[in-house]
Amino acid sequence: MNATSVGSAHEVSALLNTLLATDVTARELPEPGAVNEPQFIAVYANDAGAAVAVCSCSLPLAMYVGAALSMIPPRVAIENAEKGVSSNEIVSNLHEVFNICVNLAQSLGTGRLTLREVVAPGEPICAEVQAILDTQTDRLVFEVEVDKYGTGIMALQRLS
Repeated sequence: MNATSVGSAHEVSALLNTLLATDVTARELPEPGAVNEPQFIAVYANDAGAAVAVCSCSLPLAMYVGAALSMIPPRVAIENAEKGVSSNEIVSNLHEVFNICVNLAQSLGTGRLTLREVVAPGEPICAEVQAILDTQTDRLVFEVEVDKYGTGIMALQRLS
């Protein structure tokens, strides 16, 4: 899938820059492989309630964007990311970020979408969502740097 049909690094950067109180830079990874680290997964559903797209963030990136949304100090987000834990406040903020990221998911050509759920690292993933995650087409992966916080991975995928 090409960047123009899904969204671009510029669109990811622009959306997150608008939302967060810090600079964000995204760059598309030329050969997106599987994200082999814990991740939060936003599941987007169509009007019928079926999962049709996901936006996933590596645990570090999830902590950085969740913290930056309400200006939680970078050291708190970095410590959470290093320990592999998350605070309730940061996770609550992450839900808000994923809710806004529906705008990126809609660029996948799936029509009107809503955030159905967020799956945290270690939580079970239903077969419907796993089918989307297993799709190697219709997928873009970005390296996202949140100024003063750090860098992590974001992926956008849709069910083919």
